[in-house]
Amino acid sequence: MGLNTVVEKTERALGDSDTKTLEEMFPASPTDFDPKAFQDALLDGIQAGNPDLGSFSMDYADAPQIDDFVPNPTAPGPGDVNPQNKPPPPQDWPPPASGFGSQTQPKDTSPKIAQQKSDQLIPGASSEVC
Repeated sequence: MGLNTVVEKTERALGDSDTKTLEEMFPASPTDFDPKAFQDALLDGIQAGNPDLGSFSMDYADAPQIDDFVPNPTAPGPGDVNPQNKPPPPQDWPPPASGFGSQTQPKDTSPKIAQQKSDQLIPGASSEVC
């Protein structure tokens, strides 16, 4: 069962919402779920103008390698607080990852995720599709 479902119109009753009232209260909000419009507007392509994130690819085109973001664990030295004076990290830095999923890089998994469509997703199963 994916997200490609028909939204049932309801009338006010115990345990039910009222579609007509909701449409009057929120006229710009759609009451019919359109999986293709959802996919096109929110999950595909470039999202631009986000006040927190700027522009980014929803297709994960620029996914990073996590190892590129592991900070240097060294300290500058006694009495020195200038991070520019830190020695290089140990040769074996960063340490190997361990645990489920921690050895997988976003750059490697992103192409598969980008192929997922909202009408194929299985609720409660983040890695499975119909």
